[in-house]
Amino acid sequence: MAVPADVELYGIHAVEVANLFLGRDIVAVRGMSAPGRQVVLLEYRDGRSAVLEHVTFLRYPVYVVVIYSNTWYHQISLEPPNTLLALARQIVDFFRGGPIPVTPNEAIDLIHITETAKETLRSNIATRFGDAW
Repeated sequence: MAVPADVELYGIHAVEVANLFLGRDIVAVRGMSAPGRQVVLLEYRDGRSAVLEHVTFLRYPVYVVVIYSNTWYHQISLEPPNTLLALARQIVDFFRGGPIPVTPNEAIDLIHITETAKETLRSNIATRFGDAW
């Protein structure tokens, strides 16, 4: 998934999209960086993985998701204004008594994964999660 800016700014949104497609059963997070890029690898218990590539020269919130299987792939671009309009609708629905867009447990997971990604980028050391994750 290509993501604008860096993990510090948009990382949590990239993790949220990865969780949408792959779930939250992450067992390891790895990170590496180069000028203008940060790459975060999320490894899942069942062997699947997500690659989040933060590119500083991409325009404001544009997310490009590419999903691969053994026999096909599909690319999705999540671009404003449609994504921002959908977010605004969810917020308004929530304030009117609608469902919570992200549960507290999911929000904590998103923050934990994003903070771990930032730490692996700083330290260049992969972080494994225990069974409690």
